[in-house]
Amino acid sequence: MLQESMKDIRPKLIELCNRESTLDGLRESVTRELEHEKLSSGEKKSLLLISAYLRELYNQIGECEFTEELSLKKGVNTMDLSNFGGDIQNYIITGALREILNNQKDTIVVIPEAGKFIPQSRGTPTKTLLLQLASQGAVNRNFVWIDAQNLAGVDKAILKHVSVWLLGFQSEYNEVQHTLKQLPLNKKQKPSEEHIMNLELGEFFVWSDKTIHKTYVLPKYMPETEGRSIAMSKKAFLISDYNS
Repeated sequence: MLQESMKDIRPKLIELCNRESTLDGLRESVTRELEHEKLSSGEKKSLLLISAYLRELYNQIGECEFTEELSLKKGVNTMDLSNFGGDIQNYIITGALREILNNQKDTIVVIPEAGKFIPQSRGTPTKTLLLQLASQGAVNRNFVWIDAQNLAGVDKAILKHVSVWLLGFQSEYNEVQHTLKQLPLNKKQKPSEEHIMNLELGEFFVWSDKTIHKTYVLPKYMPETEGRSIAMSKKAFLISDYNS
């Protein structure tokens, strides 16, 4: 949760978790042990740290209602996690991913702000489950869509499993380079830096089936005839045709 080293508390935490099966039980066990008079300084330090972490966790959970069932309806299902801290969001998403991986079929998981949940720099509860879903989910027609403004911050182990890319406007040169590096194409087949930096609203480069196209995405609120007219005026094209 706090992105700190656990080496000082890991042995004690494992011991407590082996005895307790719930978060409430864990907190009560820590409280009881802290009341013992014959604690070594190391044990007391570990228990105090665990107690502080649990207090922070409970503060974030608040009066939330929980369920042991993931009920998905046909169509789009949205989980609004905006009232939770990032670490609690991770745990909730992990629970949903585990259920989808083990018990669901024909499900697409959409993860916004991917750099927050599957960062390159550190481990998160979500990362392991997402990697399993990305690498194993297709057998049950379960797929992952991720959204990120900064590809450099997203774990590369998951990006390796991406087979369809929608690349939008980028204004920062280094991020443009990160974007282009994701495409398994030679330089002549790729868009140029200028292509990426001059994309307009609704324009994307789509890479799929070893081919890249420039396309226009129809906004939900816009009539199809109007969107088609805009797309035609923007001249969708194959990169290979454009470069030639």
